[in-house]
Amino acid sequence: GAASGAAPDISNMTPIDAADRLFDRVMRSLAAGDTAGALAFQPMGVQAYARAEPLNLDGVFHMAMLEMLTTPADALASANRILEAEPDHIFGLGLAAQAHLALGDTAAAQAAYQRILDVYDTEAGRPLEEYQAHSQILNAYRADAEAFLNEG
Repeated sequence: GAASGAAPDISNMTPIDAADRLFDRVMRSLAAGDTAGALAFQPMGVQAYARAEPLNLDGVFHMAMLEMLTTPADALASANRILEAEPDHIFGLGLAAQAHLALGDTAAAQAAYQRILDVYDTEAGRPLEEYQAHSQILNAYRADAEAFLNEG
């Protein structure tokens, strides 16, 4: 099983459970410095989220994080899906800023980072599932915004 390093059997999971399991595997690989392992499972994770549609905002966030590894334009499209539903969503704004930077659009990144700081105190206090599940990322986006804007 998972303790032995073998891949979990995802054949009996719901589509979203399988997608989340692949997301977790990619993120654990990245945290361990195993970029090759993360990149090996990344396409499977993106495909799994596509099969699990329609996604809630947490699912779109996970998919966008996976897309950010290889296709920032796709990550930006997913970030925009979040922002269409919730214009002040910090994860949508943070992913949009990262994707804009990766795509060379510094002005758009600056605008997204500024928006994070403008709405952070109110937005971070909302009881959203994804904010509660990823509170460290929530704080990291604020720190990224402050660092980026202070450099300019």
